[in-house]
Amino acid sequence: MSDLDSSSFLESVNYEGKDETVKLSPNEKKVLVGLLRYPSKKDTEICSILEMRKSTFSTIKSRLEEQKLFNRIALPGFPKIGAELFSLSLARLSLRLNSEERLEYLQEVLKLFREDVFALGEAENVMLFSISKNFTDFDRNNQLLAQTGSEKNIFLRTALSYLVFPFETTQFVRFFSYAPLISNLFNIGNPADEDSDKKIEDDSLLYEEDQHVLKMSQTEKKVFNGLLEFPDKSNRALAEEINVSKNTLATIKKKYLEEQLILPRIVPNLTKLGIKLMILFHGSFHSGTTISQRQKGIKKVDETLKPILLLVKDLEFLILYATRNFEDYHAQITEVLHYFSELSLVSEHKVTFFSLPHAKILKDHEYLPLVEKLLSK
Repeated sequence: MSDLDSSSFLESVNYEGKDETVKLSPNEKKVLVGLLRYPSKKDTEICSILEMRKSTFSTIKSRLEEQKLFNRIALPGFPKIGAELFSLSLARLSLRLNSEERLEYLQEVLKLFREDVFALGEAENVMLFSISKNFTDFDRNNQLLAQTGSEKNIFLRTALSYLVFPFETTQFVRFFSYAPLISNLFNIGNPADEDSDKKIEDDSLLYEEDQHVLKMSQTEKKVFNGLLEFPDKSNRALAEEINVSKNTLATIKKKYLEEQLILPRIVPNLTKLGIKLMILFHGSFHSGTTISQRQKGIKKVDETLKPILLLVKDLEFLILYATRNFEDYHAQITEVLHYFSELSLVSEHKVTFFSLPHAKILKDHEYLPLVEKLLSK
């Protein structure tokens, strides 16, 4: 990662690219935010919250889908299926191949690595998110990936770095949470009786003291895998796809949602919404700070940056967030860094930037191979 330096950033990052921004009406913005805030709710429930007619909501939702403005995914409740670690790996790409070839080769290589569930790459950097059963599995996966990537001249082995966040000792404040970011972009506040955007900590990923790996029947595994592989299918369509009855599917799905074994998410198309920068910020609190001080710092980050990911492990924290342009980035990060400085909260920090118009998703929330591996043991 590179140290925070706005001047070098301006020189090295071209985030303009082709403008794909889609202009949305007030009602279209309202529906998109509603979908992001309530990924587990039925359309009729969201209509009620938004105070919108079902026919209007359905028409707008279909239009947003046709424009590919959002994608529905499902995350597994990782600790409940035997996973212990979330990790982030960063690699500098080799210059021996052109940018397009590097990313294409890496995309093919990543198909062999089940623990790597999400990857974003651009001209020089690649960011990988991995889920592992334990540190041994993580280390084996990381070493093999580094060796394979360097042998194929995809990235520089010496430039590979990683961060590890055990579910048992990490606070997952935000985990692929887009509602606060897009609500702020559209200047849409919360409904009077709803506080979802302001909630701190995603308790669906909390590691419980008596955590044990769930045992599933063959039918339950079939439904679980189906929900992960086809998150956008209706109950009827999915039941037909995996060859179970609709009632069986509905019963098991309801159980998995209630027990947070399945965690629905809606992922917006950021570039089409005019968001051009993604920023990865890794920081460390001063050892002398109190828990209360660190909590206030995290709250300031959450309120100001509207992060997609926000993880805290003792003195270490990781933020993934996005902005429309450099001007927005500079204003937001200056506010946060000023707050940190006034309270002497942070000892060091590093950042990595991704220009979204020039970036490519190399692996897009592919959890099924990982789940099949974990549940086979």
